[in-house]
Amino acid sequence: MVSKHSVILILLVLRIGFPQFGAAQPYPAIEPLKKLAERAVRFSHLRQANLAATLAIKTEAEYNSTGYLPRIATHGSFSYFKFLLPNKQKLLGDSKSDIYTDISLVVPIYDWGRISARNEIVDHEVSYREDFGRQVEFMLVRDVTDAYCEYLAATSEAALHQIGLERLRDHLSIARRRYEIGRTPETDVLRIRFQIEAADKDVQAARERVGRAYSTLQHLCFLDSTDSVVSPLQNDARLSVTPLLAVLQDSLARTIAARHPLLRMASSEYAMEQQQQELATLENRPEMNFFGIASWEDGSIPFGANFNYNIGIEVRYTLPFLGGSGYQSRIEQSEYRLAQKTEEQKQLTLELRMAIDRSLSVLGGLVTQQAITDSMRVLAARSVEVAREMYNAGQVPITDLLDAQASLTQTSITREALSIAFLKEYATLMYYAGNGHWLFNMEQQR
Repeated sequence: MVSKHSVILILLVLRIGFPQFGAAQPYPAIEPLKKLAERAVRFSHLRQANLAATLAIKTEAEYNSTGYLPRIATHGSFSYFKFLLPNKQKLLGDSKSDIYTDISLVVPIYDWGRISARNEIVDHEVSYREDFGRQVEFMLVRDVTDAYCEYLAATSEAALHQIGLERLRDHLSIARRRYEIGRTPETDVLRIRFQIEAADKDVQAARERVGRAYSTLQHLCFLDSTDSVVSPLQNDARLSVTPLLAVLQDSLARTIAARHPLLRMASSEYAMEQQQQELATLENRPEMNFFGIASWEDGSIPFGANFNYNIGIEVRYTLPFLGGSGYQSRIEQSEYRLAQKTEEQKQLTLELRMAIDRSLSVLGGLVTQQAITDSMRVLAARSVEVAREMYNAGQVPITDLLDAQASLTQTSITREALSIAFLKEYATLMYYAGNGHWLFNMEQQR
């Protein structure tokens, strides 16, 4: 559980250290991520399979409801006798053939709540499937966010390496002009050309990473080869931190217990096991039915006047001994399963709380790192300007300019990676806090 002081600290750090949440700085494109997640959810095979499973479970309630209805059965038989007993001879006459048919009707009088218990199990199974569907959507949002962040990181890295490459080419032009007028040795030109080759290699590696990341998004979101993904350099979107603040300000234990589909699924499983235990208890109750039978028996077809019927009430009770005592083992088994599910719920709650605490710690660290990296990037940019002016004046070697440029490129990449890592960790926190639909609810939460 996060302490009150920790919550206040995180809120202050977010407000002071992350100005983009006040709409001061661009954040990686959120709207394209929302569209990708919606597409992944809409076309998910697992989600469609879960919907079909839910419909199949609902039909079980229809099947259970037939237990209240009368059961009608028919029976027919033909037999041939070598000789007839006196009572049969009175019924069949001279014929040694016996044709018998009957129609029976059985109407349940009282079932001790068995059908209601089965229907309650169906209701809990439907709730379980609905929460499982939410869990699938939560996981899809998280997986798409992870893949999208990987795509953003790769795209940003490729773009920043390309910018660094263009700046190295500018430095090469300066070095060549100085070499042509004899103010610098040829080694300066060679060193920059070597750095250009290395930078070009980094650009190609980053572009390959972009391709791999896009391939992952393509499979997750069912994209066509013509579909494109907007990068943060093409879209100035901003992320609202309101849902995060709401989670931090609430009691996390109450929030995850009420929202997280995994805990709700565990509760449904516990309720289903309770109903199974009740059904096992009801196995020892007697069966009570009203019955009626109409029968015809004769030696030939069509039947003669040998029509009969009987009606009555039957009560059947299985003594709780020997084979009739099996329900007691079922009850004992349910007790153990209920104890198992109770401990599993406690463990799941503990794991969710640990994951939330970890995510809050990571988010706080990312805020601190970004503030430091912003200062480093300002210094690195100034270092490049100064090193370039001093190199042009012949006051420093080319290595100073190359080192400054490398530091600026790497710092810029790190800064973008931190912003993207914040989005990724934010999605992770929303998942563990039971708010996996945060991406779809942003308009209401802004």
